[in-house]
Formats: sequence, C-alpha cells, structure tokens
Amino acid sequence: MKDRAMVWVQKGDEGYGVATMVVTLANAMRRRGWRSVVLALGPGVLVDRPRAEGIEHRVLGRALSRGPSPRLNTLKRLLLPPAPALLRACQDALKGLPVAMVQTRWLDLVPLTGALASQWQVPAVWEMANAL
Repeated sequence: MKDRAMVWVQKGDEGYGVATMVVTLANAMRRRGWRSVVLALGPGVLVDRPRAEGIEHRVLGRALSRGPSPRLNTLKRLLLPPAPALLRACQDALKGLPVAMVQTRWLDLVPLTGALASQWQVPAVWEMANAL
C-alpha cells in the first residue's frame, strides 16, 4: 500500500473535462507512487470512470454538495463552514487513509476540502476553473 494518498473531493456527477482531468491526474499520481482516491459526494460519472480505471473511490451517496442557499453569493458561501454531518461523513469515508493532500475542482467545495485537509495538517488545493 502506498504511504501517502491524494484525495479528490468531488460532487460525483461531473463529466466531460472535469472527469477526464481528475482521472488523468489520479492515474499520473499513481504512476509516481501516490495512492489516488476520489471521494464523491454522490453517484455519477466521476464514480464510474475511476472505478473503470481501477482508481480507488469512495461514495457518500448523498446529494449534500449543494451546500448553503443558492441565494447567498459565492463569497458568503465560502465563509461558511461545511455542514457538520457532511464533514463527519467525509471523515468517516477517509478514515485510515494516509492523506497527504486534499483537492477539489469546485469552488463551493473549498470549505469542505480545507476542513478535511486541516484535520490531517496537509495542503488543500483548489484546481481553479479556466473561467469563473
């Protein structure tokens, strides 16, 4: 077993370029000796593709990725901590992993990614979209 894991926190229903990017990066990191894990909040393409490629994945099976009310602007949503139940579910899903980095593609998952990374005192990475 690899001694360090890179975890991608994703919604699960991403497709097209996002799924391709995550799977490509996860495979590249595996070739470099990292354990790559996709943590999906719900089912979808970003569960099916890693599974088909032999990439480790964990699925929470919840549609909790929506977060706070969409009426809040993005900045206000980023200032709110993740829902305690969602944070606990993610922590449980990752229990026992040698987490060395946690990253996401989604701005609205940055608070969750940061909270998870702080638990292990490892870097949190936001893979910024090419357009905001």
